[in-house]
Parts: sequence; C-alpha cells; structure tokens
Amino acid sequence: MAMGGGKQLSDVTIGSRAEVLQVRGPAAPRLFDLGVLPGTAVEVVLRAPLGDPIVLAVRGTQLGVRLRDAAGILVRIVP
Repeated sequence: MAMGGGKQLSDVTIGSRAEVLQVRGPAAPRLFDLGVLPGTAVEVVLRAPLGDPIVLAVRGTQLGVRLRDAAGILVRIVP
C-alpha cells in the first residue's frame, strides 16, 4: 500500500477499475498528456507475459505503461 491510502497502479489486478489520485515521477508529464489525470477512471486490461508493461483503458483508449511508471500512479479501487 502506498502512502496516503492510495494503491500503486502497478499492484492493481487485471480487470480492476480505479480512480487516479496522484501521478508522480519522471513520466508524469507524459501521462498527463495522455489523459492520466487525478480523478480519471482507469482499468487494468492486461499484463504482458512477463508482467511488464501493463495495458490500461483510459478515456476510451488503451495505453501501454511500464511498471515503473505505473508505480508512480496512485489510485483508489472503485466498484
């Protein structure tokens, strides 16, 4: 579990939906450009065979995100 009650997106299971709470790290500006913003709903769609990268459904599109970048995305799981 990450600080502040959020969970790292890299730890979210396939099929889970979450709300982005915070995006941090060197990839944050690029993730912002791609629509991964606080308050945005995301879903983990799949993981590559070796676990990295993961594919996210965000704002009607799918994004491949490296695990180290997903670790900087703090989320809250939503039903």
